[in-house]
Amino acid sequence: MSDAHSQLFCSKKKLFLLIFAPIALLLLQCTDPMEEELFSSVEESKAPQMVDYHKTGVLPGGGLYEISVPSQNWNGELVVWAHGYVNFNEPLALPDDAVDGVPISVIVNQLGYAYATTSYRENGLIVQKAILDLDKLVKQFKKDFGDPERTYLVGGSEGGIITALAMEQNNKGVFDGGFSLCGPVGDFREQVNYFGDFNVVFNYFFPGILPITPKGLKPDQLNELIAQWGTDDNPGPLQAQVIAALEANPNATRQLLSVTKASFVEEDPSTIGATVLGLLRYSVYATNDAIKKLHGMPYDNTGKEYEGSDDDDLLNNMIQRFKADKRALIEIDRNYETSGKLNDPLVTMHTTGDPIQPYWHEIIYREKTINNGSLLDHTNIPILNRYGHCNFTQNEVLLGFAVLILKVTHEDLQVPSSVFPDSQSQLEFMNRSQEHGAAPIIIPDPVLQSS
Repeated sequence: MSDAHSQLFCSKKKLFLLIFAPIALLLLQCTDPMEEELFSSVEESKAPQMVDYHKTGVLPGGGLYEISVPSQNWNGELVVWAHGYVNFNEPLALPDDAVDGVPISVIVNQLGYAYATTSYRENGLIVQKAILDLDKLVKQFKKDFGDPERTYLVGGSEGGIITALAMEQNNKGVFDGGFSLCGPVGDFREQVNYFGDFNVVFNYFFPGILPITPKGLKPDQLNELIAQWGTDDNPGPLQAQVIAALEANPNATRQLLSVTKASFVEEDPSTIGATVLGLLRYSVYATNDAIKKLHGMPYDNTGKEYEGSDDDDLLNNMIQRFKADKRALIEIDRNYETSGKLNDPLVTMHTTGDPIQPYWHEIIYREKTINNGSLLDHTNIPILNRYGHCNFTQNEVLLGFAVLILKVTHEDLQVPSSVFPDSQSQLEFMNRSQEHGAAPIIIPDPVLQSS
């Protein structure tokens, strides 16, 4: 799914291009995802129209929904898409995520599956309510079109942990299997601390730039901060100030990345800014929202020993310390932490160089499945030596889905030849699938009709 992305998230590189003229040539080609939530938006699709049933509406609870069923070749099964994190202050909207520039809905329908998705009832941090909305979405599909033979849940980033938790809580059998991409599936509390650590370590090395801590801000102060920060598509002056500070003090930048262990690519300076802006974006948009949703401040570094700076003793003596609210930690334990005890097959996929939700989540989750007897129900597919959050190609997403189908049905995924841009892409997909025990079947394209 290259927050899906056509060579995901070029916006951060564009910002660098404006500021770092000496490395402009490095930024002319957008090859890595530079944003937080997977999958790029689609402005225009050249894919064929191939649905004869399409509906949008509002679910009980207020979430928007969309359903599409392919013409001619529906296989009787349903794929539900769980989208990633959306800033709390944005209006509800249906996801328009894509992989390699192709809308996820088009890929799903082209494979012969019905597609359904929802905005959820609200933006920001939403997990358990999102699971409820996805359940309501499946009920809506059944009401409108009848019971699908099987239903699969696929989600990325925040949608990735929603997918994993849904598979663990799937006592009613709503879903037959899940595919979680780039989600914080291993340890949600550690993910919260990772964001908070980056905030306080940044403030230590670059004091006076970012006027927020893990304690959050008053509403009027937050509104001003958001106005100064801007968005990914329309960066504000504060983002430019952050980038300028990184350039002006490369030694502090080096220590920031060393202490936080945030991923970047040494050979590509633009990834430094992409990582820093991507992580600080969560401090700006997610801090107050998380405190509200979790009923208290969840971040805690009272016992944290930081290392990796030029003077760790000074760093540990001077850095700001925060103690989490007990109620917030209880809320995380009850509703946000995975157990690793699966009721149905789950495939997870992660780039090893994810700067937003690091690959260590996969290692922790794997241990959980071992400890809870679900090892055989879990398959992790690492995307090695790849920088970026949710930076996947269409072939890789198809690979993960093919593995899921095999684990659920014990049969191989059938893939129309038109899914692949060329024969080389098809060959690579087949080879990688076989490495993971799957043998997808390439079939002729169905006869498509206009919607």
